[in-house]
Amino acid sequence: MNRSARKYVAPLLLLLMLTLPSCVYHVPEHQNTTVRNILSVYGGRKALGRVRSLSAEGTIARFTSKDEGTYSRFMRRDGNLLVSITYPNSLEVRLLNGSRGYRGAPGQLKEVFGGLYLAMVYQYNQLDLPFGFMDGSLRLTTSLKPDSPGEVDMLQCEDRAGNKFELTLRRSDLRIVKTTGYFQVNSALTSLSAEFDDFRMVEGVLLPFRIVNYAGGTKISETKITSYRINPFISDSTFSVLWQ
Repeated sequence: MNRSARKYVAPLLLLLMLTLPSCVYHVPEHQNTTVRNILSVYGGRKALGRVRSLSAEGTIARFTSKDEGTYSRFMRRDGNLLVSITYPNSLEVRLLNGSRGYRGAPGQLKEVFGGLYLAMVYQYNQLDLPFGFMDGSLRLTTSLKPDSPGEVDMLQCEDRAGNKFELTLRRSDLRIVKTTGYFQVNSALTSLSAEFDDFRMVEGVLLPFRIVNYAGGTKISETKITSYRINPFISDSTFSVLWQ
């Protein structure tokens, strides 16, 4: 390219950048209103915005084998989640550290892929509600059954990676009472759901103290949270597979 041609390149590139259409995702105004109302119900932007980590302790009852045990969870809002479930004769650890997931007994964790990994991402996303709405980690995309009669609204939620799941919002108090994710495991489509109840305020944030879990529509367990901690220090080593 000669010198006389080069002097026109920069202005043309600038003009092109200014005239290109924006690629910012457009959220319908009614979805923005729904998100604002949810955030208000769960404690407001100030209280929710300060949450960077969350831990929980409780008990869990497994319906398939009539076992009861203890449940603990450590979550950091940078994509890290550790869940430990202890039954009388078994101990299971589920670990998500960013883009990789592991599960199994302590010292015997195996990496999971495909639908099993996406199921762990779904679990992280459901626990990130409604905090993820604050920074765009999660967003509402569509109403699955708009204008339907009844006591709830069915909405679709999506994370930054494009993973989708369903959200059920109770109309009377705008509380998230259920989430459902769908996954392909061994060429079969299955689902995981969680129902949330017994909401209480913890340090200005509304949190569920009762969670009922379903797999493929079958009730598999019920978790009762006894205590939450907001913004506990959780070190990187907590989410290292070498320490499990």
